[in-house]
Amino acid sequence: MASSNLESEMQRSRSPLESVAEETEGYRPIPVTPQTDLTRIQLLVEDSNLQSLTPTLEAALRHFIANYPRPVAEISKNDLIRVVIYVVALETGLTPRNCPMPSFGKSKMPQVYRSFDKRLVHHFGTQLSVDSFASQSNLYSMDLCLMPIRVDENNYFGCKLTSLVSGDLLIVSLVPAGVVPINSGFSVALPISRYVPLVNTERLAVCFQRLKELSYRLKTEVFVPFRNNIHHTCLTYGYPSLIGLPVDIHLELTKYLDGYCFEHLRASCPYYGCNNEWTVRLNFVF
Repeated sequence: MASSNLESEMQRSRSPLESVAEETEGYRPIPVTPQTDLTRIQLLVEDSNLQSLTPTLEAALRHFIANYPRPVAEISKNDLIRVVIYVVALETGLTPRNCPMPSFGKSKMPQVYRSFDKRLVHHFGTQLSVDSFASQSNLYSMDLCLMPIRVDENNYFGCKLTSLVSGDLLIVSLVPAGVVPINSGFSVALPISRYVPLVNTERLAVCFQRLKELSYRLKTEVFVPFRNNIHHTCLTYGYPSLIGLPVDIHLELTKYLDGYCFEHLRASCPYYGCNNEWTVRLNFVF
């Protein structure tokens, strides 16, 4: 009986979106039961540790090393951290602009918010172009776009991701491109040795430390603000974040706050401080 219950729990944990195409691609959902220790499942870069890297990051690094245009001994800490940044960008929903979407990632709907998909991160992680690494320039850039929104060559929601080495700092900048009506970009300065203390192409896990901190900084300061701005200013459908919820839901949620708490919310989140239609309506509540 206990075995039957366990099998039932595992079946319910399978994604309801699983399709024949996913089975064909060899995709297998991670079985989750009430006894599953979720902290031991490695899905994102931030789940890596000194013993093992997240499989998607490991695959991207192995692809990079196998296709490195110069002798492997010349791979630097700068190169390795740039691969990590690329994988974090994929986790956030960005893809290489000129890299076609695989069949299992295509949707019949032209505009659908796509959350994290391990298969797509693995696919695009192993499609990283290493041509730009052929030169020894301190500047590296790549063109990315918000998947799966690709209209045509000149009409897309994209950005240029650049990284510039200055001493032990890597200056990462994301500049909107295409039809994005955002004038400002996003940037962060990363101390390279803090996250990549050494280079060992045989034991990749020992090359990195504090990857959770690195991933959080990249997402909160660069990639997520860009993605959320696109969905908030350019697209008419919602997306899974507090700001992406419909106005009526905002009004219902804020009913649970008193005036003191709401003022602190407005002080901590610029969106709630905007003089838009629904925040004006909220003022009448408080």
